Amino acid sequence: MEILAGATAQPAGATIVALDARVDPETRNAAVRALIGGADSTPTPGASVQVRVPVGPSRPAVTVPVSALRRGPEGDRVFVIEQDAGGNSRARQRRVQAGAVLGDSVVIEQGLETGEQVAATGSFKLYDGVLVSVATEQLASTAATTSAGSL
Repeated sequence: MEILAGATAQPAGATIVALDARVDPETRNAAVRALIGGADSTPTPGASVQVRVPVGPSRPAVTVPVSALRRGPEGDRVFVIEQDAGGNSRARQRRVQAGAVLGDSVVIEQGLETGEQVAATGSFKLYDGVLVSVATEQLASTAATTSAGSL
């Protein structure tokens, strides 16, 4: 795991050496004792720190902005921007399986490939097959591959 001891501190590796068996039912916090190695500024006892805990091995993951994901009763969907036979850009609704949210991005587990362009802003106004015009890169986003595996 990694520890961030201050606003400008670099992450330092840490190893858990003791874990309290009690968890506060209201805050869901538990006391942990860790051995911190290589920290620029060692936190004082009782100090609050940010902790990054890996939840599995890193793996490539397709991500899109959270604003591109449309959640509904029939499942999660995104609008993919595709070229029709006439060369016009059209929004095509596609069912996807969304995973973890990583900041402003959401992992797409199934239904989207790296490099596909999705509507990220104003997608709530779209419907399947509608003609679209991409005004700027801020209005559309390309599905990217990132490394997922820590929270």
